[in-house]
Amino acid sequence: MFLPHSACARGGREGRTLRVLDGQRVPKRGFATEYFLRQLAQARSRHPSGGAALAYSKALAEAIVLLVLMPSIALFCVLACLATLLPRRLGVPALGSETLALAFLATFSLVLIGHLWLGMHLRCFREDPTAALRYDTERDRRIVFWQKLIVSGLCGGVVPASLLWLLSNH
Repeated sequence: MFLPHSACARGGREGRTLRVLDGQRVPKRGFATEYFLRQLAQARSRHPSGGAALAYSKALAEAIVLLVLMPSIALFCVLACLATLLPRRLGVPALGSETLALAFLATFSLVLIGHLWLGMHLRCFREDPTAALRYDTERDRRIVFWQKLIVSGLCGGVVPASLLWLLSNH
């Protein structure tokens, strides 16, 4: 599950599904929530005097980049490839420069929607100093590193490079 019904377990909805972590039964959280909590733990440990709002903002920005912006880049690369290949195959005129402006507008819109959507689900962790304590381990820092590397590598490197290769061969 990407995000549970309520990331903060309001009303006990999240408490139904449990998993064992460090010998304790804890509510299972979605991928986005766990990624955010790991980022929140790192931000709080890096800037302990920065305050809860600063750590929350940094963690939310990291989550938006990984969960919204990078997949958007991959999607736009696929769409750009299709917009380049299809006109050649169908014999219709190619898209003009206004397409780039639309891509920037769409990217900005997706980031804004991601901020609103993730912020709505994760807002309850902002002032809770204990929310991310469980995720402040070396293991969690390694998980974040590999998640960022894999998503950034796939969405920002492999997909665009493979599409460029495809375009150069057609």
